[in-house]
Amino acid sequence: MIEKPLDEITESDLQNLIEHTVLEGKTIEYKQEIPDTRGGRKTLVQEASSFANTQGGDLIYGIEEDDDSGEPVDFHDLEISDVDEEVGRLDSIIRDGVNPRIPGYDVKTVEVNSDKHVIIIRVRESFRSPHRVTLGGHDKFYARSSNGKYPLDVEELRREFILSETNAKEIRDYRADRLADIRANDTPVEITESPLVTIHLIPLRVFSAGRNSRVIDSFDVRDSPDSLQRQERPHGNRHNLDGLVKYCPSDDPSAYVQVYRNGIIETVNGFPFGPLSDDGENTFSALVVREMLEHTLPNYVEFLEEEDVPVPIFLFISLIGAEGIEIETPVRRPNMSGTLDRDMALLPEVAIQDYSDSTEEIVDQVMEDIWNAFGFAEEPNFDR
Repeated sequence: MIEKPLDEITESDLQNLIEHTVLEGKTIEYKQEIPDTRGGRKTLVQEASSFANTQGGDLIYGIEEDDDSGEPVDFHDLEISDVDEEVGRLDSIIRDGVNPRIPGYDVKTVEVNSDKHVIIIRVRESFRSPHRVTLGGHDKFYARSSNGKYPLDVEELRREFILSETNAKEIRDYRADRLADIRANDTPVEITESPLVTIHLIPLRVFSAGRNSRVIDSFDVRDSPDSLQRQERPHGNRHNLDGLVKYCPSDDPSAYVQVYRNGIIETVNGFPFGPLSDDGENTFSALVVREMLEHTLPNYVEFLEEEDVPVPIFLFISLIGAEGIEIETPVRRPNMSGTLDRDMALLPEVAIQDYSDSTEEIVDQVMEDIWNAFGFAEEPNFDR
């Protein structure tokens, strides 16, 4: 795989592959011609699924290779009349030819030699693997080694299914364990006993490599992410056995962020209360939560990217101890109020497939889930 974000790859990067004779292997594959035959389309989905089932990689169309050595030789004219149409066609083949659908891949064209194009299909390691090729009645699973793609045998396939199910269960169990610890105040910093908002960012690779694996070897306090709701609040920092914790040093602590050496980030914040309800009770301020997420989530994602923590990363947000609390609404209208109907509200997880994913869209999705939890079909418009 080219060690660059896909949208930053240029002709120079592709030329370097040729000049430095970067061989095909586990994370890179060259193709001379676009897949415009039945066999070519089948090869496309085989290669794409093999990347998704292993560690991800780049499938590059428009580079001629030596058949014996696998070395890239030169650019090859793909003779594409409509680049956008071709990108859409390739996307459709991958989308419809694999089951379950591959959740993370992108297609990019790069102009080379002024009049030619190279197409790069970047496939990310999938959290939904194993993926099966179904195009044209084909029914096989593929993975990759240093020699390229290969069909999985029965034992390998069984291990893939077990690993996929195990990872999903371990992530859910980890979240449940941490929430139980937080409820019991078994936290790196003692938290005020009140309703809480928790955020967990959990890289999938943690559970395939082991919970005690080290992704972050050292911590620079100045570069670690800021978790607190208010940037102007004083911060305390200290290292611990798990990694680094940042907190609000006061007699009434209400927030902390724990950055684990394995790449997991956990934050706990006191409930953001809004104006009192008509009954004189505290209300939950979704506006403050949105403000907090818009400020912190990009910091978290940027920090993990700088530390080379592999994607995908799962975002979990939970509301603890808030049953019966009403949410603040833009205006008081009949039938426009909602309360949380459970003591522990576990919002659906959001998968960050790539570091280029829009954090704004992720925040919008989370906020929609929060309003759903309080009984609303969608997030109201506070500007009206």
